[in-house]
Amino acid sequence: MSSLAFYREQADLQTIAADAASLPQVRDRCLRAVSAWTELADRAQKTEDARKTKTLDAGVKAITSVLVGH
Repeated sequence: MSSLAFYREQADLQTIAADAASLPQVRDRCLRAVSAWTELADRAQKTEDARKTKTLDAGVKAITSVLVGH
């Protein structure tokens, strides 16, 4: 399981726990955890997207240099 999938799964579990909580303090704690896990997932997604972009850019540069002959 990737970090991104793990973070999203944890956010989902905390959402379920918040919905099931009978005590306001527990619900608030779970909702804070949802926020934290979601932030981690967003950061992981941005990192993954940046890596893909960097890889694609490197591939385009390599192909261009072959086609241009440099």
